[in-house]
Amino acid sequence: MIELMVMLALFGPPKLPPIGGRAVPAPVEPAVVVEPQPQPAPTPPPAPATPQPNASPESPSASSAQTVANGAPTDPPGPEVLANGPSSTPPTTPRLSAGSGTPVRSSPSGTRVESASTTLPGLRLVSSDELSQWDRQDAAAARPTAGKRTPALAAAADTTIVRTATPETSDTRPRFVRPPHPPDRSATVVLGYRYFRIQDALGRAQDWHLASIEVTPMRRYVRLNLLTEFGVEGGEAATRGDRADILLMQRLGLGMQYPHVVTPFLEFQGGVGGARIELFGRNDVALLYALGLDVGAQWALGRSVFVHAAVGWIRPTFVWPTRTLSYDRVAFKLGIGF
Repeated sequence: MIELMVMLALFGPPKLPPIGGRAVPAPVEPAVVVEPQPQPAPTPPPAPATPQPNASPESPSASSAQTVANGAPTDPPGPEVLANGPSSTPPTTPRLSAGSGTPVRSSPSGTRVESASTTLPGLRLVSSDELSQWDRQDAAAARPTAGKRTPALAAAADTTIVRTATPETSDTRPRFVRPPHPPDRSATVVLGYRYFRIQDALGRAQDWHLASIEVTPMRRYVRLNLLTEFGVEGGEAATRGDRADILLMQRLGLGMQYPHVVTPFLEFQGGVGGARIELFGRNDVALLYALGLDVGAQWALGRSVFVHAAVGWIRPTFVWPTRTLSYDRVAFKLGIGF
């Protein structure tokens, strides 16, 4: 037993043979296909260089440079491109070294194949005269012929541009699909009737009935009115035949409104006129001026017919040479507008 342990310590455990079918084969390197390179034509031996008296031994001579250019055994040229004319040596494609000095190139399949030299066309320097000539030719081709209209220019000149787009409306209010559509302005002309009551010098009731025509030049959000009113007395004295007073007055109204199917408005009015006042069989003419404030609305019955209604405050003032009378009353107004 001791001898077996000594042998194992000296020689190690015995080596077992590999299991069949499970061994890993050695990696196989890809085959390298090398094409035979054509032998270059034999070149004549170079002429012996004539030593120059002033040349140093270390500096290279012109004959040595010519020897390198004629194919001396030097390293293959790189990818430099010579552009000194057709007489220059044609450039060659870069080559890879296979280790032993044989130039090869890689193929898409992974094998290495020897590459042959590819000759590129020579480049030629262009003079400034040729560049100037080319510029003149391009300018002449781009410039149209004088006195002639090409078909393209004639078609462009005879083309008529017609705008088919319509400008966007600035009114952002919602529009109704079904009629009636709300108007964007109030009535232009209103025929109206106004009524208010005062008292005469004897304390008797004096009713005034006024017929008016109202013209509105500004009738959207700002309201501007020109009113002409003609009134007659209809109170107790007038019905008994004692008196028949009349007045005529021109007024100006300024206010604001919001046009819609129902157009509410607020308007301040002021005007001046004259009145004939009959008292004890004598007719007197009085100066009349009035201030007022109307609050009302207009209802649109169609595109051009409106019903006008307002209630407000009126202050008429009658001025005689000897006295002045003023009244603060509530006034009502109805009318129809167009």
